[in-house]
Amino acid sequence: MDIAKEFFACLALKHAEKIGPKTHKALLEAYDTAFEAVQDARGWQGRKLARADQVKLFLAETWRPKAEFEYKAARIKKMNVLTWGDPRYPTKLRNIPDPPLALYYVGDLSLLKNPSLAVVGARKCSEYGLKLTRTISEQLSHMGLTIVSGLAMGIDREAHQGGLAGIGSSIAVVGAGLDHPYPIENMDVRRALENRGLVLSEFAAGVIPEPNNFPFRNRIISGLSLGVLVAEAANKSGSLITARLAG
Repeated sequence: MDIAKEFFACLALKHAEKIGPKTHKALLEAYDTAFEAVQDARGWQGRKLARADQVKLFLAETWRPKAEFEYKAARIKKMNVLTWGDPRYPTKLRNIPDPPLALYYVGDLSLLKNPSLAVVGARKCSEYGLKLTRTISEQLSHMGLTIVSGLAMGIDREAHQGGLAGIGSSIAVVGAGLDHPYPIENMDVRRALENRGLVLSEFAAGVIPEPNNFPFRNRIISGLSLGVLVAEAANKSGSLITARLAG
């Protein structure tokens, strides 16, 4: 597989007009790679994978400016990318309703093969919650489970530190481009994850952390994990949404 061609094909689908997650998944499941799907765009309608208007827009390449911009930015910043067609792409994540077409990463990609548990919770939480989260995450990591969280302050920070203390290590999924130092207060943990764990994002270089990014991040946290442990969370928090996604 040509990694560059596969990456660009993923970006073409990502930025295609009127083609959403449901169609993305149908296309990716119908072909071995995103590149093969893009090459056969004229055949989508006949295979009942897309509507005529979707095919027409895709063949008009209205997606090209945005795809080229993201592709060039990733290459300039030398970002590592995991595409749908890569055999290392985790099976658990393929099975969610709206899997990411590609993921940017820094760190040990082999952790995606490990059994993993999401540990999430509030940024503002009790000292007891912080201590218990660190203890539980460390114990689970010593048992070989990889701890997945969102690199926020509070519960997420303790979950990552506990995971890094054991053989299971830890994976962070962030809601911004990997070139963005977010959250700045957690850069010590992020550096540790980049060296001894894994940091993932589906967001392009230059994307800043905005509130509407985090539900997308949360579905990946849930999709990578066998289950979700909510340490402390408010009634309408993103942590509980993540837990519901796992259900």
